[in-house]
Amino acid sequence: MIFEEYDQLDEDEKVEVLWKNGQYLIHFDILEQTFIVFKLWRFYVEIWYDPTADVICKLRTFNDQQGLTPYFDGFHSTPSK
Repeated sequence: MIFEEYDQLDEDEKVEVLWKNGQYLIHFDILEQTFIVFKLWRFYVEIWYDPTADVICKLRTFNDQQGLTPYFDGFHSTPSK
């Protein structure tokens, strides 16, 4: 599946495809919001999740590493195993 095909799916289909095929990369909790990033084939999906309400607020897709820029500090500060 390519980026444009994924973007045409409805939200439930996107979530299902993501859970089955996505590779978890990182997450951050900021205030009362959780941001989770997955790699899905050759693009990325960012989930904006509200843990209090237990709902996904937004799915954002991007196909270049520039979209990961806000997470780079987290990648570098995560201890390696």
